[in-house]
Amino acid sequence: MKNIFSRFTLFLFVLSLTNLFTTSVLAADAPIKFETTLTDKVSGDEPVGEKNSFGKDTPMIYLIASTDQIKKGQTAKAVWIAEDTKNVAPANYKIDEKAITLDRGLSGSEKWTAKYSLSKPNSGWPLGQYRVDLYVDSQLVKSIKFTVGEGDKGDSSAKSDASTKSDDASAKSDASDKSDAGDKSDASDKSDSSTKSDASDKSDASDE
Repeated sequence: MKNIFSRFTLFLFVLSLTNLFTTSVLAADAPIKFETTLTDKVSGDEPVGEKNSFGKDTPMIYLIASTDQIKKGQTAKAVWIAEDTKNVAPANYKIDEKAITLDRGLSGSEKWTAKYSLSKPNSGWPLGQYRVDLYVDSQLVKSIKFTVGEGDKGDSSAKSDASTKSDDASAKSDASDKSDAGDKSDASDKSDSSTKSDASDKSDASDE
């Protein structure tokens, strides 16, 4: 009876150790979640707008990444990759990388924010498909894709302003046309009145 009890106790102990080990492994393997934003404008560490498409002459592309799950001593690394640039560079070519290490612990609901950037090549960005791979230590936690095209497809504000200016110019042109038409009409009326007056004078002279 004692042997059975001892074996059962040993079984429970081994099972507890197994569950503890499995939980620890799963926790270690679970990727840290990041909130990420790609943009071409920033204010401090804050993005100004969000884009996934950039023009070939964009001076700087930024990645803003924030999380509340990273721990002191861990390193977050951003790797910039040119996936497909129509043979300008080899497929999945690594352009650059930057690693930032958290040098203190986070308190409460505090978030840690990292700002990564990549400047425009001298001859401009090759057109094509790109991505940024975000790692914590050696674990890939997120990939963020973007494209580079002839124009800045993400800047709808500029297009809206141009459209507004075009509409204003059109409205002014219409007003000008109407004004010109009005002036011509006035001139015509005056001419008709003058003609009638001359005819009346001639008629009076004839009667005399």
